[in-house]
Amino acid sequence: MNTVRRLARFLPLALLACALAPALPGQVSPADSATTFINTVEPVWYKHKSPAIQESYPFGRSDAANNAVLDKLFDFSKVSKDGDILNKRYLAESDWYAVEWHYHATSVATGRKQVESSLCIAQIKDQKMVWWIEYFDDTVGELQMAGKLPLSPPTEEPAPWPLQATLKRPYRP
Repeated sequence: MNTVRRLARFLPLALLACALAPALPGQVSPADSATTFINTVEPVWYKHKSPAIQESYPFGRSDAANNAVLDKLFDFSKVSKDGDILNKRYLAESDWYAVEWHYHATSVATGRKQVESSLCIAQIKDQKMVWWIEYFDDTVGELQMAGKLPLSPPTEEPAPWPLQATLKRPYRP
């Protein structure tokens, strides 16, 4: 019985120490969990960027200061309308997650539609996005806006290259 009493005295202290201990390698605190981020704030991820955000795209890099300048320079509503992101799929581990998504919009000038696919990888710290790496090819959207590439049919999930496309590289079937 003495052993049980002694252990009982130290149990609250042990629990407090475990709660305050930093996460071990391979473990992530709930505040840094990509899964928690996806399930709570990811639908409005753009509102949850860290002030220290670093972004990397095929055409260059960006940060919070550059994003603020771009927001003031460009009014994207004059370029495209009814933009939406659909068919998201996620894979999360620790404080990183990957998302595959498809974007669609209609050109204000021509009325032509575009559907583009993308794959992005993000890192979360304190439920803020600190790193965003995006892999996409604007070629599909640009060719669709120019009327040279068809949209994926409603029966086909959007892919990086529509199935009915006759436009192709000589080394692709």
